[in-house]
Amino acid sequence: QLFGMTIGELNEDNPAEFYGRWADLAISYNPETAVFIGFPYLQGGPNKDSTAYDEEITQGGENFFPIVEGLRGLYPDNPIYYIHYGKVLSQMKAEFESGELEDLDFLSPSGNADTGEDPLYLFSDNGVGHSGPMGEHISGLVWAHFFYGADIETLVDPSYSAEDVLRIANDVIEFNLRYQ
Repeated sequence: QLFGMTIGELNEDNPAEFYGRWADLAISYNPETAVFIGFPYLQGGPNKDSTAYDEEITQGGENFFPIVEGLRGLYPDNPIYYIHYGKVLSQMKAEFESGELEDLDFLSPSGNADTGEDPLYLFSDNGVGHSGPMGEHISGLVWAHFFYGADIETLVDPSYSAEDVLRIANDVIEFNLRYQ
């Protein structure tokens, strides 16, 4: 009953048409389908200044939101969710660089000495910018809150600082209220 996708290549003349086709297909199988579009992390995060990275993610999400609003107008009987979960990594990057995230060992796997342990990375790759496990966990909590009304305090993975996880998750949840 939930069909989800992230942003991708757009039809330049009518971007809503691109996503509308997918929504039409999902709704044709189940008229009660809800549609979810997520704004993800952006490429190059490990190599960007944290302020510039956050500004790029924030602006990208703002620029995309009118497409979501258009889809909501086209499908008034189906919920159209929009979650800007890319904010998780931009906030984590800023906090990591200022020394506020005790659970992360390195920004990315690139150039880090092998300590014989399983270090935790903010980004799981060296340049593309995919999230490491902690960012995935926090994004999952944000999704659980919006989709299911979950009490995220009860879902924090004990291998991470609950204080850090909940601070970031709650900040991103608050940020996303503008899109609901």
